[in-house]
Amino acid sequence: MDFSLTRLDTVYSKDGEFLGTPLFIAHRLENDENINPELGYYPAHVRIVSRSLGTNFHVPTEFFAERDATEGTVTLSITKHQVLNHWMRLPKFVARGAFRREDLP
Repeated sequence: MDFSLTRLDTVYSKDGEFLGTPLFIAHRLENDENINPELGYYPAHVRIVSRSLGTNFHVPTEFFAERDATEGTVTLSITKHQVLNHWMRLPKFVARGAFRREDLP
């Protein structure tokens, strides 16, 4: 992710579906040997708060494609379908508390 997020941003999927707002970034601890994006173990995830979906979920920072600072919108590089099928579960490293929390401004 080559840009900053704020808690006021709105997050959309690649196919234009509203997903929610970002709350914080969960960074894996530096000594975590499980970081391997090819296996789905990403170094950081953004927690998205979604009232429309009725839940919170975590999306890896690698899937944040662009931010329009004027509009306050962020677009992912994946579809809503992909989010629902792959990123609705709490990552194990977050569930274990093995992360550094970066609160968004």
